[in-house]
Amino acid sequence: MANDDDVEREFTLVSRRELPGGWWTSLDEEPETIYLEPGEIREVPIRIDAPFGEPVGQAYRVEAIAYRVPLEPTPAGTLCEEYISGAVIEARTLEATRVGLDADYNGQALHARGCVSFRSAGETVTVFYRRPDGLAIPQQLGTDSAGCFEGWLASGIPGLWTVQAFWHGDVVNSSVTSLPLRVGVQQPLSDCCTSSTKPSCTYPDAEACVCSSDPYCCETAWDSLCVWEVASLGCGTCHVACSDGPAGCFEQATELCVCNLDAYCCSTWWDGLCVSEVDSLGCGTCGGGGGLSALGASSALAAECRGGRSDRSGGEEPSSTAPSSTRPVR
Repeated sequence: MANDDDVEREFTLVSRRELPGGWWTSLDEEPETIYLEPGEIREVPIRIDAPFGEPVGQAYRVEAIAYRVPLEPTPAGTLCEEYISGAVIEARTLEATRVGLDADYNGQALHARGCVSFRSAGETVTVFYRRPDGLAIPQQLGTDSAGCFEGWLASGIPGLWTVQAFWHGDVVNSSVTSLPLRVGVQQPLSDCCTSSTKPSCTYPDAEACVCSSDPYCCETAWDSLCVWEVASLGCGTCHVACSDGPAGCFEQATELCVCNLDAYCCSTWWDGLCVSEVDSLGCGTCGGGGGLSALGASSALAAECRGGRSDRSGGEEPSSTAPSSTRPVR
């Protein structure tokens, strides 16, 4: 609805329906009164409920009608509402659709596969791959005769991705969106995490990321400052799973295992609780180290379950100061 006037106006929303007994709309009990500021445009939801057990494939019409209340009484002394617009809503009973989705990263590409419950070939399911920076990449996949779909997205962008599937629905089956899945993308950075008197390193994405901000690393030497910039510039991580450090860890399998259950470890900081979870979640072996005892880890997890993350004080925040460098003055 929209108010085109330069003063606040009152509107009334009512319905005319062709629904059978047992159906209900949010406008049934009494008209809805809406006040709009000058120039305001507002979406007004109308809820329609069908009784349980209604056969699939039924279709009925509901007409929503909007009236505007005059600012001044009419000469007869009454407020005569002015009809301004209406909309016809078609209500259908649909078969509830379910979708199953699985996703992982094979070192080169994100892999998504799943099935929808209606088991029909030739339908289009959209899979959204959401990057760590929030950008969503849609991919349209066709279903086979079993209602299943599968797709890959090549990417080396490190961090925690979210994968989700959506189907638009039709006149018989309802639309459906899967639960989001978190998938960690992290490739071993090999010599990018080791200083050298030679330029560059062997992981192209991390190398390009660092050198775009610090050409010295690709022109002269991959020194300790270049190694520090791998994490500080968001190009990857070089710290190991059994020590506190920036979000994520060098060991990809361990990182995926921990972060799928504790996203904090890949989105914010790999703290003492993350280190403890390497052992407690069965993701690897750190000998129970990492600054949290078994009792401490249990207490921290209990605090998280009560709605708080505890103080996440298991490790120090990364320093914003770069390591000393022996680079010649240029």
